Amino acid sequence: SHPLRLYVLEVSAMAFGLLTLIGLGGVILRRFTNTKIRMVTTITDWILFAMLLAQTVSGIAVALFHPWGSSWFASNLSPYLWSVFLLDPDVSFVSAMPHLVKFHILLAFLTIGFFPFTRLVHVLVAPNPFLWRKRQVVRWYRNR
Repeated sequence: SHPLRLYVLEVSAMAFGLLTLIGLGGVILRRFTNTKIRMVTTITDWILFAMLLAQTVSGIAVALFHPWGSSWFASNLSPYLWSVFLLDPDVSFVSAMPHLVKFHILLAFLTIGFFPFTRLVHVLVAPNPFLWRKRQVVRWYRNR
């Protein structure tokens, strides 16, 4: 009902999506170009980075090609997410959505399902010691 609020929300969400894409690209580039980091990066890390990159790109694409998501999300996808939360998924809310939105939803569920099988799951440990611990020094005692 307030167009200014809708514009601010859409522009800020697009800005955050683009910043996420830039940051994720920097992380992937750093892992790929730095040999020390590349040696400790596992295949599951690369799969998760690919999934996050695809998720971010698809989110930006949804925002570009199907705008005003903050208004249609409330009427179409909120009831679907509520039905998933109640363990009685009703896909009729999603069936009318465009394929790009369906891909974005599917990839979100796949990413959430794959995340526990990566080393990055340790970030979720509470209390989170990663926030205040000293930097880890890795020493190699064998030939690389």
